[in-house]
Amino acid sequence: PDGPVTVDVRLSGFKDFHEAVVVRPGQVERITPQLQLEDPLDFRPSGSMVVTPLKPAYVQRLVATHKEMFDACFGVDDPPFLEVRGYVAGSGGLAGFETLGPAGAPDELSRCIARAFRAQTFIIDEPGADCWSFEMTLKNPHRK
Repeated sequence: PDGPVTVDVRLSGFKDFHEAVVVRPGQVERITPQLQLEDPLDFRPSGSMVVTPLKPAYVQRLVATHKEMFDACFGVDDPPFLEVRGYVAGSGGLAGFETLGPAGAPDELSRCIARAFRAQTFIIDEPGADCWSFEMTLKNPHRK
């Protein structure tokens, strides 16, 4: 359509996205919403909590199963890798997320990887913990 256009995106678990643009006749306008999670994923275990590490092979298989989702977060100019740590609640959902390195990694890259992990359901088969954790290094598929 020509003229003013408002793009509204509402998706469960994400903050609403709104953007207004003016489209001139014959013009094509592309908008890529950058969705932000409603949950800030700022959970960190307290010193008295029992934290059980998830098996690295399990987390690697989970990421490999959804490789396209994780790879799409990286751009050509992004760092060659991103080191992350996550905390998983007993429900199997991601409760906390942080970027460990490299220093200066783009915020949007970290947010995108957090969204990709948030979209996963972790199968918790090791009872007895207050939460579970993982650390992982994700490689930029555009960099060798």
